[in-house]
Amino acid sequence: MNLLNFNLDSLVLVLYMMLPLVISGIFHMIVVKKNYFSQFKIAINKSLFGQNKTYRGFLIMALTTPIGVLVTQQIIQKIYFENYPSLQIKMFADASYEYLGFFLGLAYCLMELPNSFMKRKLKIPEGKLGMNKYFLVQVIFDQIDSGLGIILVYFYFIKISILEASLFILLGLFIHLMMNYLLYLLKLRNNPI
Repeated sequence: MNLLNFNLDSLVLVLYMMLPLVISGIFHMIVVKKNYFSQFKIAINKSLFGQNKTYRGFLIMALTTPIGVLVTQQIIQKIYFENYPSLQIKMFADASYEYLGFFLGLAYCLMELPNSFMKRKLKIPEGKLGMNKYFLVQVIFDQIDSGLGIILVYFYFIKISILEASLFILLGLFIHLMMNYLLYLLKLRNNPI
């Protein structure tokens, strides 16, 4: 019974951990699609990472993820006002939304860079996946790369467990693919993967 409760608490925490990035990711896709803040649409290093990795992406993610954290904390406060089911959820609710959100947004963007670098080396067009025998590996890595950086931030701020980190990566892969498809249907994204 305790193991079941621990897993349920872990699952709830992981879902809360994802919400700030879902919120900031939607903000980011709207900014990209509508070309807001175009003065910051400057490639970090076009030859290394391509033209899609811009200062604007870093700026938007670093500034909107704190909003996502704050919204998530407000939801936690409403649902678990006095009785937190786990210490980590309480730590999440009490964390500085400005710092946690800033570093989550920054980690998200930084961990996208190695994947972009490898794609440029493999001559894969920007925003695309290579259609070769490693296609499935590319799809998976393309969706979890940023999650690895996010996990490091969460390890520091709320002391998550290895189980919670693993759940975050697995559920994050699924949710990232679903969000990509939803944004594609809403015409905020050019491809469904």
